[in-house]
Amino acid sequence: MTYLKKLKNLQINTPKVDANSKVSTNKQRRYVYLAVGLSALAALSMLPEIALASKFDINAGVKAATDPLIKAVDDHWGKAVLLTGCAGAVIGEGDARQRAVRAAITSAAAGGVVLALLAMLT
Repeated sequence: MTYLKKLKNLQINTPKVDANSKVSTNKQRRYVYLAVGLSALAALSMLPEIALASKFDINAGVKAATDPLIKAVDDHWGKAVLLTGCAGAVIGEGDARQRAVRAAITSAAAGGVVLALLAMLT
């Protein structure tokens, strides 16, 4: 058999896809999406009841979430101010005097922000 005969044989033997089979797969897909959506909605409708039934202390949750952050900022705020000043000096334009002034300004601004943050959170 030549290549063309094999190709014709392949084209003849392949099943034809009609429009009805595409519609049925689309319907099946819609039913699957509908089932998944309804089951997700049913699961989400039970969450408020579970949350109300449990004893959840919001203050304890907020304290547990923010205490490590406040401790990290309190311990390392000096390093952050130093890095901000260095970044201001490296990125800044101009001669060495202008860069030094810009580093001092950015360090002072960063220090003020960190101290205000610590004062607000503690």
